[in-house]
Amino acid sequence: MAGSSPDDEAREVEALVRVVMPLFAGKPLSVQGEALANLLALWLSGHVVADDPKATETMRSVLLNLHVGAVRELTTIFYREHVEPTLEGGQRARRGRNGFADPDRERVEVDHWARGRA
Repeated sequence: MAGSSPDDEAREVEALVRVVMPLFAGKPLSVQGEALANLLALWLSGHVVADDPKATETMRSVLLNLHVGAVRELTTIFYREHVEPTLEGGQRARRGRNGFADPDRERVEVDHWARGRA
């Protein structure tokens, strides 16, 4: 948003997230992940350097790396604020080898997602 303050942009992002979250609620993790991948690809595809495919690819790569870094940071924050307090009465759930609270369920979700990507 040209001319917007960081606070204005943050408020707009929060408002958009509040609108979109109910669309994802209750959907399988595999469906949520695929939908987010599609939206990210759509966002990246809109970044184009006219008449320069190599520069376009470089720019998209940089943007994707920055985006993944931001997602990693936000994941830690959201986990602490929204997920962790719901686990076993506010206590940290016992974790499996892969770090998930329910390794078997998460493994099934990841396997399902991976099959759809192959």
